Amino acid sequence: MKVLVVTGRLARSEVIKAVRDAHIDGIEVGVLDVDVAAFINSKKLISYLKERENLDFDMILVSGLITSDFSEVEEKFSIPVRLGPKHAYDLRYVLPLLGEVELSKEIPACVLLAEHMRKRALDDVSSYERDAVPSFTLRNVKIGGNSRMKVLAEVVDADKLDSHELCEKVRYFVENGADMIDLGISFDADENDVKRCVKHVRKVVGCPVSVDTLSPELILAGVEAGCDLVLSINNNVMDELEEFEESIAYVVVPDNGHGIMENLEKARSMGAKKLIADPLLEIKGSKGLVKSIQDYIEFRIRDKKTPLFFGVGNVVELFDADSVGMNAVLSAIGYELGVSILFTPEYSPKTRGSVRELWLSSCMMVLSKIRNTPPKDLGIDLLVLKEKRRRPSLPSSCGCVEGVERDIWRRDPKGSYTINISDDGYIIARHTDGWCVRGRSAKEVYDTILERDGISYIEHALYLGKELARAELALKLGRSYAQDDIF
Repeated sequence: MKVLVVTGRLARSEVIKAVRDAHIDGIEVGVLDVDVAAFINSKKLISYLKERENLDFDMILVSGLITSDFSEVEEKFSIPVRLGPKHAYDLRYVLPLLGEVELSKEIPACVLLAEHMRKRALDDVSSYERDAVPSFTLRNVKIGGNSRMKVLAEVVDADKLDSHELCEKVRYFVENGADMIDLGISFDADENDVKRCVKHVRKVVGCPVSVDTLSPELILAGVEAGCDLVLSINNNVMDELEEFEESIAYVVVPDNGHGIMENLEKARSMGAKKLIADPLLEIKGSKGLVKSIQDYIEFRIRDKKTPLFFGVGNVVELFDADSVGMNAVLSAIGYELGVSILFTPEYSPKTRGSVRELWLSSCMMVLSKIRNTPPKDLGIDLLVLKEKRRRPSLPSSCGCVEGVERDIWRRDPKGSYTINISDDGYIIARHTDGWCVRGRSAKEVYDTILERDGISYIEHALYLGKELARAELALKLGRSYAQDDIF
């Protein structure tokens, strides 16, 4: 394919370098008589093309920042004009994919291809999972074998939630990627509490449901109510259970005086068919993180088939660090250990989003395996605050006026606004007269305020813009927000 990439004078060197790095034949760079590529319009492009001798191109790529209509160019020269990426740097990634994706007149190539790459990545994961051979299944969810690591999300103290709260929590987990739901049962719960929880969850989701308790009575109540998985059993619990259900999976843990291998063998002798081993992952306590991982390594050396349970949340909940990086690294470690289940309660505010993070990292490890690459440049990622490619920045000009913060405030005669965010993802601006505006973005809110003529002073408009932007950022990062407070 022969492609003409047009740009302005300022981006010329960056565009040429990006084209060279793409290592694609048939790409030519054209520099128009304009400084900024985003200012190229149909008239300027027609003028440039008229002066060229060679117009043997299959496509013309313009900056993804351009909003002009190039229909006249296409009609006059019979060459399609499409949007390239927003930033010249990304040409090195866009150009090699020109034969795979039809570029757009409205959507920048970087955005279009990002969605294409994401869809292809998730399709690859789905295809892999479809062909995977598991150790066993729970309600058609593959466990162990060479299947993808599954995410088990715990509802802590599920029996203390009313039916609406419980079902909403479960829906949230499933919508964010949970493959299975774990019902954490409190110490003072009874059999009826367990049965109620299982039955309510069964009505809203079709995925496997586990009961999380060491009480034999509550385990039996969960099995009777229709749970698929039991967390957890040790030697003491097994002494009080008369038999195991063949269709139920049991997570086996070690206890004082009885190792994981011994307890697994005892469970098998009592009739258990679906077993999952949990050598226990800890960051502090009797073992610590390194010793815990060593226990997993030693287990996998001795037993290469039994699915492994990995309590990621046991570490992340007890570490004051952003969960996204910790979940990614622990998932990679789990993958190398041959882990089958990634567990998180997503309990504390700092771990909010862990279910989604673990699901994505599980998919990334599958892609890393089937593509035989490190878990990068996969089409999906866990980058939240960091970025793979920095946009060009400008040096601080010595001719700038130094900004000085001033304590200027006056009450707007058209009223004030209280800004907040909602749990379902809205920015809310409430006027002193009682009316309010809600929107998914800062722009939706302030455009509506302007439309209602709800502001008079420019300093008030600037203040609102700042606070609305902070509220939008809080929503994107899954953080809380308080007006005028430190972010």
